Amino acid sequence: MKKFFHEAAIKKLLAYKRKYPDNPAKCAIKICGYCAAWAVKSILPQKVSRKDKQNFSSFKVAFRLTNMIGDVLVNLNYLKGFSRHLPENCILDIYSGLNEEVIDGLFYGNDFINQFIKGKYPDKGKYDLVVDLDRYPEILYCSDRINSKNNHFLSEYVKIVSDFNMENPVFLLYGSWAERVGIEYARLFGRTRHTQGDIHDFLNLKNVKYSLKANPEFKRILNQNGLEKKRYITFQRGIAGAGEYTRLWSLENYKAVVNWLKNSYPEYRLVQLGRTDTLEIEGIDLDLRGKTSFEELKNILKYALIHIDGDCGMVHVRHYLQGGVSIVLFGPTSPDYIGYPENINLRADGCPGFCEWISNDWQEKCIRGYKDLPCMVKPEIVIEKIKSILEAD
Repeated sequence: MKKFFHEAAIKKLLAYKRKYPDNPAKCAIKICGYCAAWAVKSILPQKVSRKDKQNFSSFKVAFRLTNMIGDVLVNLNYLKGFSRHLPENCILDIYSGLNEEVIDGLFYGNDFINQFIKGKYPDKGKYDLVVDLDRYPEILYCSDRINSKNNHFLSEYVKIVSDFNMENPVFLLYGSWAERVGIEYARLFGRTRHTQGDIHDFLNLKNVKYSLKANPEFKRILNQNGLEKKRYITFQRGIAGAGEYTRLWSLENYKAVVNWLKNSYPEYRLVQLGRTDTLEIEGIDLDLRGKTSFEELKNILKYALIHIDGDCGMVHVRHYLQGGVSIVLFGPTSPDYIGYPENINLRADGCPGFCEWISNDWQEKCIRGYKDLPCMVKPEIVIEKIKSILEAD
Protein backbone atom coordinates (compact mmCIF):
# COMPACT_ATOMS: atom_id res chain seq x y z
CA MET A 1 0.00 0.00 0.00
CA LYS A 2 3.03 2.30 0.11
CA LYS A 3 2.39 3.38 -3.48
CA PHE A 4 -0.83 5.05 -2.30
CA PHE A 5 0.93 7.15 0.31
CA HIS A 6 1.03 10.31 -1.82
CA GLU A 7 -2.71 10.16 -2.50
CA ALA A 8 -3.61 9.37 1.11
CA ALA A 9 -1.40 12.15 2.48
CA ILE A 10 -3.00 14.74 0.20
CA LYS A 11 -6.48 13.64 1.27
CA LYS A 12 -5.46 13.83 4.91
CA LEU A 13 -3.90 17.28 4.48
CA LEU A 14 -7.03 18.66 2.84
CA ALA A 15 -9.18 17.17 5.60
CA TYR A 16 -7.01 18.86 8.27
CA LYS A 17 -7.18 22.19 6.41
CA ARG A 18 -10.98 22.02 6.43
CA LYS A 19 -11.03 21.04 10.12
CA TYR A 20 -8.51 23.69 11.26
CA PRO A 21 -8.86 26.52 8.72
CA ASP A 22 -7.58 29.17 11.16
CA ASN A 23 -4.79 27.13 12.72
CA PRO A 24 -2.10 26.22 10.12
CA ALA A 25 0.36 25.23 12.85
CA LYS A 26 -1.98 22.57 14.20
CA CYS A 27 -2.66 21.40 10.66
CA ALA A 28 1.10 21.03 10.05
CA ILE A 29 1.61 19.09 13.29
CA LYS A 30 -1.27 16.75 12.43
CA ILE A 31 0.00 15.96 8.94
CA CYS A 32 3.55 15.45 10.21
CA GLY A 33 2.24 12.97 12.79
CA TYR A 34 0.25 11.18 10.12
CA CYS A 35 3.29 10.88 7.82
CA ALA A 36 5.48 9.66 10.69
CA ALA A 37 2.96 6.98 11.64
CA TRP A 38 2.77 5.82 8.02
CA ALA A 39 6.59 5.64 7.82
CA VAL A 40 6.83 3.55 11.00
CA LYS A 41 4.10 1.23 9.82
CA SER A 42 5.82 0.72 6.47
CA ILE A 43 9.10 -0.52 8.03
CA LEU A 44 7.64 -2.75 10.73
CA PRO A 45 6.78 -6.35 9.90
CA GLN A 46 3.07 -6.63 9.22
CA LYS A 47 0.91 -9.21 10.94
CA VAL A 48 -0.89 -11.42 8.50
CA SER A 49 -4.29 -12.66 9.59
CA ARG A 50 -5.35 -16.24 9.15
CA LYS A 51 -7.86 -15.01 6.57
CA ASP A 52 -5.06 -13.43 4.54
CA LYS A 53 -3.23 -16.77 4.53
CA GLN A 54 -6.13 -18.56 2.89
CA ASN A 55 -5.25 -20.04 -0.48
CA PHE A 56 -8.35 -18.92 -2.31
CA SER A 57 -9.35 -21.20 -5.19
CA SER A 58 -11.00 -18.19 -6.85
CA PHE A 59 -10.42 -14.45 -6.97
CA LYS A 60 -12.60 -12.48 -4.59
CA VAL A 61 -13.43 -8.85 -5.31
CA ALA A 62 -15.48 -6.42 -3.19
CA PHE A 63 -16.85 -3.01 -4.09
CA ARG A 64 -17.97 -0.53 -1.45
CA LEU A 65 -20.86 1.66 -2.62
CA THR A 66 -22.68 4.66 -1.14
CA ASN A 67 -26.01 4.53 0.71
CA MET A 68 -27.93 6.60 -1.89
CA ILE A 69 -30.27 4.57 -4.12
CA GLY A 70 -29.68 6.61 -7.28
CA ASP A 71 -25.90 6.46 -6.93
CA VAL A 72 -26.00 2.74 -6.16
CA LEU A 73 -28.03 2.05 -9.31
CA VAL A 74 -25.62 4.05 -11.45
CA ASN A 75 -22.78 2.06 -9.90
CA LEU A 76 -24.56 -1.25 -10.45
CA ASN A 77 -24.55 -0.39 -14.13
CA TYR A 78 -20.78 0.16 -13.75
CA LEU A 79 -20.43 -3.22 -12.04
CA LYS A 80 -22.47 -4.90 -14.76
CA GLY A 81 -19.85 -3.69 -17.21
CA PHE A 82 -17.04 -4.68 -14.85
CA SER A 83 -18.45 -8.19 -14.38
CA ARG A 84 -18.49 -8.89 -18.12
CA HIS A 85 -14.68 -8.98 -18.13
CA LEU A 86 -14.12 -11.01 -14.96
CA PRO A 87 -12.49 -14.44 -15.19
CA GLU A 88 -14.80 -17.36 -14.49
CA ASN A 89 -13.15 -18.06 -11.14
CA CYS A 90 -13.94 -14.59 -9.74
CA ILE A 91 -16.49 -13.81 -7.02
CA LEU A 92 -17.91 -10.28 -6.81
CA ASP A 93 -19.41 -8.95 -3.54
CA ILE A 94 -21.04 -5.56 -2.96
CA TYR A 95 -21.14 -3.60 0.31
CA SER A 96 -23.51 -0.71 1.02
CA GLY A 97 -25.01 1.10 4.00
CA LEU A 98 -28.52 0.75 2.56
CA ASN A 99 -31.01 -1.23 4.63
CA GLU A 100 -31.60 -4.92 3.93
CA GLU A 101 -34.97 -4.40 2.25
CA VAL A 102 -33.56 -2.00 -0.32
CA ILE A 103 -30.48 -4.15 -0.83
CA ASP A 104 -32.70 -7.16 -1.54
CA GLY A 105 -34.77 -5.09 -3.96
CA LEU A 106 -31.73 -3.89 -5.90
CA PHE A 107 -30.23 -7.39 -5.91
CA TYR A 108 -33.42 -9.19 -6.99
CA GLY A 109 -33.23 -10.92 -10.35
CA ASN A 110 -29.53 -10.31 -11.01
CA ASP A 111 -26.93 -13.04 -10.83
CA PHE A 112 -23.67 -11.29 -11.71
CA ILE A 113 -23.13 -10.39 -8.04
CA ASN A 114 -22.35 -13.08 -5.48
CA GLN A 115 -23.54 -11.19 -2.38
CA PHE A 116 -25.04 -7.79 -1.62
CA ILE A 117 -24.00 -7.12 1.98
CA LYS A 118 -25.17 -4.44 4.39
CA GLY A 119 -22.06 -2.78 5.73
CA LYS A 120 -19.78 0.07 4.81
CA TYR A 121 -16.40 -1.61 5.15
CA PRO A 122 -15.44 -4.96 3.59
CA ASP A 123 -13.01 -7.13 5.55
CA LYS A 124 -9.87 -6.89 3.42
CA GLY A 125 -8.72 -10.26 4.71
CA LYS A 126 -11.51 -11.90 2.75
CA TYR A 127 -10.68 -10.36 -0.63
CA ASP A 128 -7.98 -10.04 -3.25
CA LEU A 129 -9.25 -6.63 -4.33
CA VAL A 130 -11.34 -4.00 -2.53
CA VAL A 131 -12.59 -0.93 -4.41
CA ASP A 132 -14.49 2.12 -3.19
CA LEU A 133 -16.90 3.29 -5.89
CA ASP A 134 -18.76 6.60 -5.83
CA ARG A 135 -18.22 8.86 -8.82
CA TYR A 136 -14.78 7.39 -9.52
CA PRO A 137 -13.31 4.07 -8.34
CA GLU A 138 -10.57 4.04 -5.71
CA ILE A 139 -8.39 1.02 -4.95
CA LEU A 140 -8.46 0.39 -1.19
CA TYR A 141 -6.65 -2.93 -1.13
CA CYS A 142 -4.97 -5.20 -3.68
CA SER A 143 -3.27 -8.55 -3.05
CA ASP A 144 -0.30 -9.87 -5.00
CA ARG A 145 -2.52 -12.52 -6.59
CA ILE A 146 -4.19 -9.86 -8.74
CA ASN A 147 -0.97 -9.39 -10.70
CA SER A 148 -0.69 -13.05 -11.69
CA LYS A 149 -0.08 -13.68 -15.37
CA ASN A 150 -3.37 -15.51 -15.88
CA ASN A 151 -5.44 -12.58 -14.60
CA HIS A 152 -4.92 -9.90 -17.22
CA PHE A 153 -8.19 -8.00 -16.80
CA LEU A 154 -7.98 -7.45 -13.05
CA SER A 155 -4.29 -6.55 -13.11
CA GLU A 156 -4.88 -4.05 -15.94
CA TYR A 157 -7.92 -2.61 -14.15
CA VAL A 158 -5.93 -2.11 -10.95
CA LYS A 159 -3.12 -0.41 -12.85
CA ILE A 160 -5.46 1.99 -14.68
CA VAL A 161 -7.42 2.91 -11.54
CA SER A 162 -4.32 3.16 -9.32
CA ASP A 163 -2.56 5.45 -11.79
CA PHE A 164 -5.70 7.59 -12.05
CA ASN A 165 -5.99 7.79 -8.26
CA MET A 166 -2.37 8.87 -7.94
CA GLU A 167 -2.60 11.49 -10.69
CA ASN A 168 -6.01 12.87 -9.64
CA PRO A 169 -6.40 12.55 -5.84
CA VAL A 170 -8.82 15.49 -5.82
CA PHE A 171 -11.51 13.36 -7.49
CA LEU A 172 -11.58 11.04 -4.49
CA LEU A 173 -12.51 13.77 -2.03
CA TYR A 174 -16.03 14.73 -1.01
CA GLY A 175 -17.11 18.32 -1.17
CA SER A 176 -17.71 21.33 -3.34
CA TRP A 177 -14.72 21.87 -5.61
CA ALA A 178 -13.62 18.23 -5.67
CA GLU A 179 -17.00 16.97 -6.83
CA ARG A 180 -17.39 19.74 -9.40
CA VAL A 181 -13.92 19.26 -10.88
CA GLY A 182 -14.66 15.55 -11.21
CA ILE A 183 -17.87 16.32 -13.09
CA GLU A 184 -16.18 18.79 -15.44
CA TYR A 185 -13.37 16.31 -16.10
CA ALA A 186 -15.93 13.68 -17.15
CA ARG A 187 -17.81 16.16 -19.35
CA LEU A 188 -14.55 17.08 -21.06
CA PHE A 189 -14.29 13.47 -22.26
CA GLY A 190 -17.93 13.28 -23.35
CA ARG A 191 -19.07 11.24 -20.37
CA THR A 192 -22.23 11.58 -18.28
CA ARG A 193 -22.97 10.74 -14.66
CA HIS A 194 -23.70 7.19 -15.81
CA THR A 195 -20.29 6.67 -17.42
CA GLN A 196 -18.26 9.08 -15.25
CA GLY A 197 -16.32 6.37 -13.44
CA ASP A 198 -15.25 4.52 -16.59
CA ILE A 199 -11.63 5.68 -16.68
CA HIS A 200 -10.28 5.78 -20.25
CA ASP A 201 -13.51 3.99 -21.29
CA PHE A 202 -11.84 0.76 -20.17
CA LEU A 203 -15.17 -0.95 -19.36
CA ASN A 204 -17.00 0.47 -22.42
CA LEU A 205 -20.01 1.43 -20.27
CA LYS A 206 -21.74 3.13 -23.19
CA ASN A 207 -22.73 -0.36 -24.35
CA VAL A 208 -23.86 -1.64 -20.93
CA LYS A 209 -27.49 -1.76 -19.85
CA TYR A 210 -28.18 -2.85 -16.29
CA SER A 211 -31.72 -4.09 -15.73
CA LEU A 212 -33.58 -3.83 -12.43
CA LYS A 213 -36.26 -6.47 -11.90
CA ALA A 214 -39.57 -6.01 -10.07
CA ASN A 215 -40.82 -9.04 -8.13
CA PRO A 216 -44.26 -9.77 -9.67
CA GLU A 217 -45.58 -11.10 -6.35
CA PHE A 218 -45.72 -7.51 -5.10
CA LYS A 219 -47.74 -6.32 -8.09
CA ARG A 220 -50.78 -6.96 -5.91
CA ILE A 221 -50.20 -3.50 -4.43
CA LEU A 222 -51.84 -2.15 -7.58
CA ASN A 223 -55.08 -4.10 -7.06
CA GLN A 224 -55.08 -3.32 -3.36
CA ASN A 225 -55.15 0.40 -4.15
CA GLY A 226 -57.35 0.32 -7.24
CA LEU A 227 -54.51 1.14 -9.62
CA GLU A 228 -54.90 -0.08 -13.17
CA LYS A 229 -51.76 -0.54 -15.25
CA LYS A 230 -50.83 2.64 -17.16
CA ARG A 231 -53.95 4.43 -15.87
CA TYR A 232 -52.31 6.33 -13.04
CA ILE A 233 -49.62 9.00 -12.71
CA THR A 234 -47.09 9.07 -9.89
CA PHE A 235 -45.56 12.09 -8.18
CA GLN A 236 -42.62 12.37 -5.80
CA ARG A 237 -41.18 15.45 -4.14
CA GLY A 238 -38.15 14.77 -2.01
CA ILE A 239 -34.51 13.82 -2.08
CA ALA A 240 -32.25 12.27 0.58
CA GLY A 241 -33.85 14.23 3.41
CA ALA A 242 -37.11 16.00 4.02
CA GLY A 243 -35.74 19.53 3.74
CA GLU A 244 -36.70 22.18 1.22
CA TYR A 245 -33.78 21.82 -1.14
CA THR A 246 -33.03 23.83 -4.27
CA ARG A 247 -33.49 20.67 -6.36
CA LEU A 248 -37.18 20.52 -5.46
CA TRP A 249 -39.94 22.02 -7.58
CA SER A 250 -42.28 24.13 -5.45
CA LEU A 251 -45.44 22.74 -3.86
CA GLU A 252 -47.42 25.48 -5.64
CA ASN A 253 -46.18 24.22 -9.01
CA TYR A 254 -47.09 20.63 -8.20
CA LYS A 255 -50.52 21.77 -7.02
CA ALA A 256 -51.13 23.61 -10.30
CA VAL A 257 -50.31 20.49 -12.32
CA VAL A 258 -52.47 18.26 -10.09
CA ASN A 259 -55.46 20.62 -10.35
CA TRP A 260 -55.16 20.75 -14.14
CA LEU A 261 -55.01 16.95 -14.37
CA LYS A 262 -58.06 16.48 -12.14
CA ASN A 263 -60.06 18.92 -14.23
CA SER A 264 -58.85 17.80 -17.66
CA TYR A 265 -58.19 14.06 -17.24
CA PRO A 266 -60.12 12.85 -14.19
CA GLU A 267 -59.93 9.22 -15.40
CA TYR A 268 -56.29 9.02 -14.32
CA ARG A 269 -55.52 8.48 -10.65
CA LEU A 270 -52.84 10.69 -9.14
CA VAL A 271 -50.53 8.95 -6.67
CA GLN A 272 -47.90 10.48 -4.40
CA LEU A 273 -44.89 8.36 -3.43
CA GLY A 274 -41.98 9.07 -1.12
CA ARG A 275 -40.93 9.19 2.48
CA THR A 276 -43.38 9.86 5.28
CA ASP A 277 -41.62 13.10 6.19
CA THR A 278 -41.87 14.70 2.73
CA LEU A 279 -44.57 17.33 2.24
CA GLU A 280 -47.97 16.39 0.85
CA ILE A 281 -48.98 17.62 -2.60
CA GLU A 282 -52.47 19.10 -2.32
CA GLY A 283 -55.15 17.41 -4.42
CA ILE A 284 -53.51 13.99 -4.75
CA ASP A 285 -55.96 11.06 -5.06
CA LEU A 286 -53.84 8.47 -3.30
CA ASP A 287 -51.14 9.21 -0.74
CA LEU A 288 -48.69 6.31 -0.45
CA ARG A 289 -45.87 8.20 1.27
CA GLY A 290 -44.18 5.78 3.65
CA LYS A 291 -46.83 3.12 3.00
CA THR A 292 -45.03 0.79 0.60
CA SER A 293 -42.19 -1.67 0.78
CA PHE A 294 -39.36 -1.20 -1.70
CA GLU A 295 -40.65 -4.06 -3.89
CA GLU A 296 -44.14 -2.53 -3.86
CA LEU A 297 -42.65 0.83 -4.77
CA LYS A 298 -40.81 -0.74 -7.71
CA ASN A 299 -44.01 -2.26 -9.06
CA ILE A 300 -45.92 1.01 -8.73
CA LEU A 301 -43.17 2.92 -10.54
CA LYS A 302 -42.87 0.28 -13.25
CA TYR A 303 -46.54 0.34 -14.27
CA ALA A 304 -47.30 4.07 -13.97
CA LEU A 305 -48.09 5.88 -17.20
CA ILE A 306 -45.98 8.88 -16.18
CA HIS A 307 -43.75 9.59 -13.19
CA ILE A 308 -43.23 13.26 -12.27
CA ASP A 309 -40.27 14.06 -10.06
CA GLY A 310 -37.09 16.04 -9.55
CA ASP A 311 -33.57 14.74 -10.05
CA CYS A 312 -33.67 11.95 -7.47
CA GLY A 313 -33.49 8.22 -6.79
CA MET A 314 -36.95 7.19 -8.02
CA VAL A 315 -36.15 8.46 -11.50
CA HIS A 316 -33.17 6.09 -11.55
CA VAL A 317 -35.31 3.21 -10.24
CA ARG A 318 -37.94 3.71 -12.96
CA HIS A 319 -35.26 3.95 -15.66
CA TYR A 320 -33.59 0.68 -14.69
CA LEU A 321 -37.00 -0.98 -14.39
CA GLN A 322 -37.66 0.15 -17.98
CA GLY A 323 -40.94 1.52 -16.68
CA GLY A 324 -41.46 4.27 -19.26
CA VAL A 325 -41.27 8.02 -19.40
CA SER A 326 -40.62 10.28 -16.43
CA ILE A 327 -40.98 14.03 -16.47
CA VAL A 328 -37.92 15.19 -14.56
CA LEU A 329 -37.78 18.72 -13.17
CA PHE A 330 -34.16 19.79 -13.22
CA GLY A 331 -32.76 23.02 -11.80
CA PRO A 332 -29.33 23.24 -10.14
CA THR A 333 -28.24 19.95 -11.77
CA SER A 334 -27.68 19.31 -15.46
CA PRO A 335 -30.22 17.31 -17.51
CA ASP A 336 -27.59 16.77 -20.20
CA TYR A 337 -25.24 15.21 -17.67
CA ILE A 338 -27.69 13.28 -15.49
CA GLY A 339 -30.88 12.78 -17.53
CA TYR A 340 -31.97 9.58 -19.28
CA PRO A 341 -32.87 9.66 -23.00
CA GLU A 342 -36.37 8.19 -22.61
CA ASN A 343 -37.40 10.91 -20.17
CA ILE A 344 -38.67 14.44 -20.67
CA ASN A 345 -35.91 16.34 -18.89
CA LEU A 346 -36.97 19.93 -18.21
CA ARG A 347 -34.87 22.88 -17.12
CA ALA A 348 -35.48 26.60 -17.62
CA ASP A 349 -32.84 28.83 -19.22
CA GLY A 350 -32.84 31.49 -16.48
CA CYS A 351 -29.27 30.55 -15.52
CA PRO A 352 -26.45 30.07 -18.03
CA GLY A 353 -25.22 26.87 -16.38
CA PHE A 354 -25.90 24.40 -13.61
CA CYS A 355 -24.55 25.01 -10.08
CA GLU A 356 -24.18 21.48 -8.70
CA TRP A 357 -21.23 21.51 -6.26
CA ILE A 358 -20.25 25.08 -7.09
CA SER A 359 -20.47 25.58 -3.31
CA ASN A 360 -20.97 23.29 -0.33
CA ASP A 361 -24.46 24.70 0.32
CA TRP A 362 -25.71 24.64 -3.30
CA GLN A 363 -28.64 22.45 -2.25
CA GLU A 364 -29.71 24.75 0.58
CA LYS A 365 -29.84 28.11 -1.21
CA CYS A 366 -29.59 29.62 -4.65
CA ILE A 367 -26.05 30.86 -5.27
CA ARG A 368 -27.39 33.92 -7.08
CA GLY A 369 -29.83 34.67 -4.26
CA TYR A 370 -33.11 33.99 -6.04
CA LYS A 371 -36.13 32.82 -4.08
CA ASP A 372 -37.99 31.64 -7.19
CA LEU A 373 -35.30 29.74 -9.02
CA PRO A 374 -34.86 30.89 -12.64
CA CYS A 375 -33.54 27.42 -13.54
CA MET A 376 -36.93 25.78 -12.78
CA VAL A 377 -39.62 25.53 -15.45
CA LYS A 378 -43.14 26.88 -14.95
CA PRO A 379 -46.16 24.56 -14.53
CA GLU A 380 -47.42 25.45 -18.02
CA ILE A 381 -44.42 23.71 -19.59
CA VAL A 382 -45.04 20.55 -17.60
CA ILE A 383 -48.75 20.60 -18.39
CA GLU A 384 -47.96 20.86 -22.10
CA LYS A 385 -45.70 17.80 -21.92
CA ILE A 386 -48.23 15.77 -19.93
CA LYS A 387 -50.97 16.67 -22.40
CA SER A 388 -48.93 15.42 -25.34
CA ILE A 389 -48.38 12.07 -23.61
CA LEU A 390 -52.02 11.62 -22.58
CA GLU A 391 -53.34 12.52 -26.01
CA ALA A 392 -51.15 9.81 -27.49
CA ASP A 393 -52.18 7.25 -24.86
